[in-house]
Order: sequence, then structure tokens, then C-alpha cells
Amino acid sequence: VDATMAILLQMLRLTASSPVSPTQAWFEHTAPDCHQRFDDFFGCRVKFCQEQNLMIFDRATLDRELPSFHPELARANDRVVIDYLDSFERQSLEMRVRQQIIDDLPNGTPSECDVAAQLCMSLRNLQRQLKAKGSSYQRILDETRKALAIRYLEDNKRQLVEISYLLGYSEQSNFNRAFKRWTGTSPHRHRQQVQQPAAPGLS
Repeated sequence: VDATMAILLQMLRLTASSPVSPTQAWFEHTAPDCHQRFDDFFGCRVKFCQEQNLMIFDRATLDRELPSFHPELARANDRVVIDYLDSFERQSLEMRVRQQIIDDLPNGTPSECDVAAQLCMSLRNLQRQLKAKGSSYQRILDETRKALAIRYLEDNKRQLVEISYLLGYSEQSNFNRAFKRWTGTSPHRHRQQVQQPAAPGLS
């Protein structure tokens, strides 16, 4: 996030005809030891532990015409950016949460608070954004575990106890109950059904 915002500001400065700095810059993560370098680069007092990552510019800066301004190209670029941001907002957060869960599961069940911190977000902001997308952390956790469980069960070399630990369960019985809740059957029975050869004449 830090690098992305810095690159965006640097690109704006390179294309502008005069120096550009935001009036405010916000970051969701806590202040680093080198926070003074943030103030120096962004040219304003940078705030940390905020609900979102953003830069705020004054109206005069936003209304300033760039030396390379081309009206038709600008409109086309606006459409591309809007479409990209819409797609990014719809998909990226759930994908990032899912990937973080996958990375953390072998070490135990990751808490929502831990995942939020690893994504440089406050817990409240993560919950709010997932809710706005019609999702939740628990839903993503269950869906991720279910998908991984089904994949692992296809590998006959993996023991059920090993799969349990890979999915973050300390006890196989907890995995068994969760899998039955997801699928209506036990992991053992599911594995038998998947590996059972098709009846003659049905293949």
C-alpha cells in the first residue's frame, strides 16, 4: 500500500507542470519508526491507524490542467480507470483475505483480527468492507476450508489427521464435524464416493 500510493503521487508529480502534494495522506497501518520520511515525501502530515488508505488534494490542484491534456483521451482513460476500480473493489479484498487464510491455516485457525492486521487494515474496516460486498470473514474462512478439504481428500496419500492440521484444526473430530456441516457427509465417506469406480455402463 505504501509503495502504491507513493508511485501514484510520483506519477502525478511527473505529469504536472508544477509541484504537487496532497493536503492529507492516510494509512490504515500503524506508524512506522521512519514516519518522518512519510511526511517529507508526501509533503503533508501523514496520519496512520485510519479507516482507509487515501490521499486528499485541494480543489485547485485537482482542477489544474496537465501540459499533455487531451480531452478525448482523458474521457477514454476515465472509463478504463472506473471499470478497473469497480472490478478491483468487487474482487480483490475477498481474494486477498482468502489467500491470507490459505497461507495461515497450517499454523492454526487465523483470527479475523490477525488477517486484518496482515492486510494492513483495521478490524472494523475489514468487517465493514466485507459486509458491503455481501460477505463476511467466517463465510470466506468456511468456503476456503471446504474447497481445500475437497482437494486434499482427492489425494489418497493424505491421512485425515494430516488434512485436519493443514486446515487449521487441532483435532480431527472438529474437522469431521465441520465437513459434515458443509457437505452433509463425513470426510471418510466423501473420499470413498470420490474414489469409487463408476458402475459398468455408466462411464
